[in-house]
This record gives sequence, structure tokens and C-alpha cells, in this order.
Amino acid sequence: MLIRKSISDAHHTALEEIAGPGTWLDGKTRNQVILESRHSKDCALCQSRKNALSPYAIDGLHDAVSDLPTDYIEVIHRISSDSGRLTQSWFNRLRPEMPAEVYIELLGIIACGVIMDTFAEGTGQELSPPLKARQGEPSRITNPNVIDAGAWLPILDVKNVPSNTGLPSTPNIARALGLVPTAIDLFFKVMRKHYSLSDMEFDLSRGQTEMLAARVSSLNQCFY
Repeated sequence: MLIRKSISDAHHTALEEIAGPGTWLDGKTRNQVILESRHSKDCALCQSRKNALSPYAIDGLHDAVSDLPTDYIEVIHRISSDSGRLTQSWFNRLRPEMPAEVYIELLGIIACGVIMDTFAEGTGQELSPPLKARQGEPSRITNPNVIDAGAWLPILDVKNVPSNTGLPSTPNIARALGLVPTAIDLFFKVMRKHYSLSDMEFDLSRGQTEMLAARVSSLNQCFY
């Protein structure tokens, strides 16, 4: 299958960025996030929890493929395998051990990886392996432009006005990742090559695109 060059280039650029030091995580750790997210599909604990009436009724240890801390693995596997049933009480139990910025950086890498892997699986391609991790220390830059708006974490402080599409000028996912601006940048570099509200680089109409997006979202139980 012929893949548009802009998509393959965006995926390669994302893997290059993931392999380097981020804001709160080093390159090796960021690569391991991709591997753990993929492995969650084969994790016995994740499958048992996903099939249970309540995931919180099932105890155990995740089948890990890395030496990441236990709380990192819990976050990666739960977000990757059963994000629709995460609760604030689950999140609050993690907070004493995990800075909010680390959680956001993990989330951004997972979301970016899901886009790339879902596209590869849907088009019959092999999953791209992580690139060689680059040395370097995380910048640990804190974004002061966030506010407490009642979410689990502080979100990006922007004045949201409707755009010409009728949607907020700043997408809510960008606000949610606001503590770590590099996570916003990474996610949208990949996402915008697959889906856009204007200047779409494919032959489907806007209506056809929205129909497909809504159907896929429904199948994936994405209520947002």
C-alpha cells in the first residue's frame, strides 16, 4: 500500500523526538513507554481487568517488558488498555509517587504511539521499532501558564473562543497536556497528518471524514 510521504515522515520525526530527552523523561525511558504501551495488549493482568465488571476488583502485577518503575507501568498499561474506566481515585493514588508533569509526558507519548501503531495495523504495516535512544538530561522546564479548572491536573490557561469550524480555538487535548508543552507539540505533529478540520490532503469529503471518525470512535468506545 502506498503511504503518503507526509505521514511516514511525521512518524519518523516523532520516533526521533521520542528517542531523545524530553522535558521530564530521558530518551531511554521514553522509548520504553512505547514498548510497554504496545505490550499492554498481551499483558494478562490488563486483559483480566478489561474483562472484569470493575478493573479495580482485580489485583496483580503487569507483565512488563522494561525496567520502568511500577507506577509508570501501571499508568502506561491502564491508559493503553482500558482508559475509558480510569477514575480520579485511581489517579490520586498515583500522585504521591508521580509528579503531574511526568504523568502528562507519559500520556503524550502513549497517545502519539497509539496513532502511529493504529495506522500501521490498519494499513498492514509492521510496527516501527523505537530508534536508538540519545543521551541527554530532561530539561525539567515547568510551564507557568496553567490553571486549576477542576480537572485532575492543571490545564493550559488560554482564552477559548470558537474557531471558524465552531469548535474551540484551542483543542481540549492541547489544554489537557498543557503542563508539558513538548507533549502538545509531539501529539499534534503526528495527529494533524492524519486528521484535520481544513485543508485535508485526501479525496474524502468533510462529511465522509466525520462519518468515519464517528464510527471508529464508537467502536473504540471513545465517548469524547
